[in-house]
Amino acid sequence: MPNIIPLPHIFLILTAAFLAAGITWFFNSLVINKLGDRGISFVTPAIEEIAKTGVAIGLGAAIVWTHLAFGLVEAVVEIRRRGIRGLSAGWAALAGHSLFGLIASWVYMRRGFLWAVLITYLIHAAWNWGIIYYSNRNRSRLD
Repeated sequence: MPNIIPLPHIFLILTAAFLAAGITWFFNSLVINKLGDRGISFVTPAIEEIAKTGVAIGLGAAIVWTHLAFGLVEAVVEIRRRGIRGLSAGWAALAGHSLFGLIASWVYMRRGFLWAVLITYLIHAAWNWGIIYYSNRNRSRLD
């Protein structure tokens, strides 16, 4: 029989994901208003990785599942905001945060919180920078 996540763990994971999403929504909106694309590339990944991993550890939730649930929240927000055009961004959010969660969990077990956040921050910042770079490049081709 497959391992199924017990209901109390699911509740803990969802609580951690929604709490991290609320924290990041608040701080990211401040950063994006001040710094725009540079903030999205270099500051918001730090906020998100600290929030997701920190809240998961603080509540005793699984890091990887918290990141995945956070990605799902972000995906739903993208789709609600942009409709069908938000699907690709939603899938990218789910895939990206799931990957960041796998990495954060793996690094946390070996090196601890600071290294987990640092490594996932660097990967997340590179991911965001790449997405912004290519979306701006494609946008300028359409102008």
